[in-house]
Amino acid sequence: MSVSASAGSFNLSHNQRGKKKRFDDGRADYEIEEGELEPNITKIIVFLRHNELHLVTEYNHKDASQIFGSGIVVHLLLLVSKRSEQYQPLLEKFRGVAPEFRGKVIFILVDTDVKGNNRVISYFKVKQADLPAICIFDLVTDTVDVMPASDFTPESVRKFCHNFMEGKGKSAVKPAKPSSEEL
Repeated sequence: MSVSASAGSFNLSHNQRGKKKRFDDGRADYEIEEGELEPNITKIIVFLRHNELHLVTEYNHKDASQIFGSGIVVHLLLLVSKRSEQYQPLLEKFRGVAPEFRGKVIFILVDTDVKGNNRVISYFKVKQADLPAICIFDLVTDTVDVMPASDFTPESVRKFCHNFMEGKGKSAVKPAKPSSEEL
C-alpha cells in the first residue's frame, strides 16, 4: 500500500502523519509544514512526547517522571478527592479545557486522598478547607498561582492559564524550593 493510499484510509491529508493512541481521542495528527522537504526530527520528538501523555495525567510516582520529562514547563493541577461528589464534574470540565493547551500546559489530577500527595498540596500552601483547588506552576520561574475550584468554569480556567502564561497572575508567589524528593 502506498503512503498516500494508507494516509487516505486513516483520513489524513498528504501533509499529515498519524499517531494511534489507546486513550483520549484515539489518535493525534502531526502536521508537516508546507514546503518542508525533510521531517524535522526535533519537532517530531516533541510531538510524540506531548501526545504520549493523557489530556489529564494523574499524579503518581509511576507517571511523575513522564510528567516532568515531558518538556512542558507549565503544570496545571486539579487538587480534588476522587471520593468527592465534586470529582467527576470538575474532572470533566478540566479535561474539556486541556486540548486547547496541549503542548503548552500539562493538566494533572492530584487525588487528595492519597497520603503521598499531601506534599504536593502543602507545596502550593493549600489548606484542606480550601480543597478542591486548581494550582498552576511554572517549572522555569517557580511561579505559582492558586484558584479555588468554586470559581471553576471552563472559561475561568482558560483565562487563569492565559493570564498566568502572560505573567498577569493576580496572586503569583514563589514558594520555597522543594527538596529533590519533595515532588
